[in-house]
Order: sequence, then C-alpha cells, then structure tokens
Amino acid sequence: MTPATDRQIIPPRRPFPLRLTLAVTTLAVVVAVGAFVWWKLFRVVPVEYADDVENFKYGSIGTNPSTGLPYYLWMVLPRVFPEYLPGNGGYASVGMTWEPGHETPVGFTKMTIGFPRIAVNCAACHSAPFRKPGQGAPTHYAGAPAHQYGSSPAAPATPDSMPTRCCPRSSTSPRSRPSTGRSTAT
Repeated sequence: MTPATDRQIIPPRRPFPLRLTLAVTTLAVVVAVGAFVWWKLFRVVPVEYADDVENFKYGSIGTNPSTGLPYYLWMVLPRVFPEYLPGNGGYASVGMTWEPGHETPVGFTKMTIGFPRIAVNCAACHSAPFRKPGQGAPTHYAGAPAHQYGSSPAAPATPDSMPTRCCPRSSTSPRSRPSTGRSTAT
C-alpha cells in the first residue's frame, strides 16, 4: 500500500445539520403566523347572558361571522358622518334604543370573532320600549313590534313608512294586495 491510499478523507461533522435547522425554523414561523392569524381573525369568544330575555335582546343568532361589522368602526360612524343621520343623537336618531348598562342598542349583538364585531339580531324588529305615564325610563318588551325603528323623534314611524323587506306579506306591502284574478300578460 502506498501512503496516499492509506488515508481516507473524513469530512468534518456539523453538530446539527443545516437542513434540519432550516426546516424546524420554517415550521416554527408558519405555526406562529397561523396562530396569530387565528387569534386575530377567527377566535370565537362565547358570551353568556343572565337570562333568556337578555339573550334574545343581545345574543348572537350567527350573523356575526358573515355580516358582522367591526365594533370600533360601527362606534365611530355617527361621529364621522353625522350629516347622513336624520338628527342629533347618533343611532338613536334612527330609532335605535338603548337600555341602561349596555353598550349596544337592543337588537344588536357584540361578539368577539377574532376582533369585536357587531351584528343585528331578532330583537331589532321584535322588541319595543314602552313608557307608562309617570315612569322615568322605558321598559323594553321582547316580542313586541319595533314601532320606533327606522324613525326619528321628529318624524315618527307610520305604517306607510315602515320597511317591508323583512315581512313582504305585510298589509302595507303592495305585493300583499289581493289579486283581481286578471292576468297582466297580453
């Protein structure tokens, strides 16, 4: 044997392979970004209410993920664009009513799905405040027709001014008038 063939060249050993380090680092970054995105956009925080009436007036019916508006944007809209409301008082000028101690009007739900969102629920149209003579604050009744919603104190709601999109067969809707039996086709 010659001296040149007796020796083998041994490559130096790395303490930790470079590819494994890159793979672990990349995986950690992807998991961290995914967790951050989930926390900020998709995390659902359940809300519990004291009783069924409170749940009816302020509970979510599942509209928050698809039609929910960011809560902070909803809060500043009347301040930024007051000229588009019929009067002073923010959302109260269009007939929305608040109960003391709540941060949203009756019929609106605030829920955190990643970030706080606000959406409408059934009580927006199916609850109403009533004030008895001599009573200071009105009492909100669940299930009553919302006779003030969509109106202002200066122009109270009348049957002709009420929206009919929710109830197209209501008596004020032209679509609910009885048919004369005549065909309009020629």
